[in-house]
Amino acid sequence: MNINPYRSYLRYYAYRPQWEAMFDEVRDLDKYQSNWDGEGANSVPLDLIHDTVLLLSSQEAEDYPAPACVYPLADGTVMVEWHYQDGAVDAANIRSGGRVEIVRRGPGAKPTFSSCSIREFIGSDPREASPHGVTPCVDDGFEFKLAT
Repeated sequence: MNINPYRSYLRYYAYRPQWEAMFDEVRDLDKYQSNWDGEGANSVPLDLIHDTVLLLSSQEAEDYPAPACVYPLADGTVMVEWHYQDGAVDAANIRSGGRVEIVRRGPGAKPTFSSCSIREFIGSDPREASPHGVTPCVDDGFEFKLAT
């Protein structure tokens, strides 16, 4: 059995209902063991659960809106999505090595892609920039800049 050390931390951290729901989803990520989809999916490693906690905790602490959903992918990574009223979607794919890949899909626009470290992402506002999400990370040294 995979024991998630973040369960008790998450239970006390979330104080708003929409955030509590997100932390419940994160808490449940350790339930996805190898082959959870019946097609060979990887389990979600505890370091990715930890990085997801860091990302969401920083967003909640800054009073940003809760994401719409948090869920595992078959490759063992974690996806976090923010959905907006105009149909735009920002998605952060939390990967091993403390990396996050960001996809912004606006209505009628081509998706944009970027990558940075979790540490660079922490504290960024998913509502900022263009006008739906985090400013894309820059691949030249993975420097992260917020829109001004």
